[in-house]
Amino acid sequence: MWRNSASFLSGRERGRKPGRRAARHHPGKRADARSRTLYHHPSLTEHTELLPDPLPADPLALAARWLEDAWAAGRQPNPNAMVLATASPDGRPSARVVLAKGLVPQPGYVVFYTNYLSAKGRELRRNPRAAAVLHWDALHRQVRIEGAVVEGPSEESDA
Repeated sequence: MWRNSASFLSGRERGRKPGRRAARHHPGKRADARSRTLYHHPSLTEHTELLPDPLPADPLALAARWLEDAWAAGRQPNPNAMVLATASPDGRPSARVVLAKGLVPQPGYVVFYTNYLSAKGRELRRNPRAAAVLHWDALHRQVRIEGAVVEGPSEESDA
């Protein structure tokens, strides 16, 4: 499990301006700070949900609600799957998919399954920081989380 910050992307990337790269790949389209063109497959429905403004003081509560929404929607397998990124002490990154056991808004942490003896477990022991992304494609939502990782209590690990 780990504690720290969460950030969100839903429908649009908050605070990001379209850059030249988008304009270069889409000739004839104007990219500026006032507008953003969303490119998507024609079979997908238009997505208009925006993040709350201002963002909540406790973003993990919103992330937990989104996870509940993903379970309830039943539109994708393993809505608790998340990409967990770690790094070796010398900075070599590594990412893999793990299952989130839960998002606990108060006091603010994420619980996930791992094997303490795996390469991931060893990396976390040597460099106890991680980043994760939960992505719900069917709901057009994703959450990025990063922070310090601490080993959970053995009774929780064995449950």
